[in-house]
Amino acid sequence: MSKRIPLIHMGFRIHVHGTEVESKLESAVRNAFGEVDIQRKSTSGFHGNPIIVLSGRIGNRRMIRQFLARLPRDYIDQIAIEAEKRIDENLMLHFRIDKQAAFMGAIAPPSDIGDTISISIKIEAFPATLQKALASLNELLQEISENEPG
Repeated sequence: MSKRIPLIHMGFRIHVHGTEVESKLESAVRNAFGEVDIQRKSTSGFHGNPIIVLSGRIGNRRMIRQFLARLPRDYIDQIAIEAEKRIDENLMLHFRIDKQAAFMGAIAPPSDIGDTISISIKIEAFPATLQKALASLNELLQEISENEPG
């Protein structure tokens, strides 16, 4: 892995609903990302129900790559196929993982749209265009898919 990793930082966000145990979801975050700083914010849902938002940011490129290498190969392939739709105007790649699977120590695609950890990864591209970002991301995902167990 001598090539430069074209990822700048990764953010995550998870909602803790009133029926969930916050410490279990903190464990899910640590299972997915390792020892990371977790920010906590209290808010409320549409109907006034309490929600805690756990979030954080990882700036270590190797940690981000290691996280991506833990994704199932078929999910990496799906992200690569859908990459153009998943990358926004700021060159942030967006996808989700299943928070129940993360609590159990696995990384899996979402099984339920509301029961997820949201992830956004800033892609490095020069010049900063969607086409350059797609090329960099696809090269990295292909390398991970071919060379990493998972």
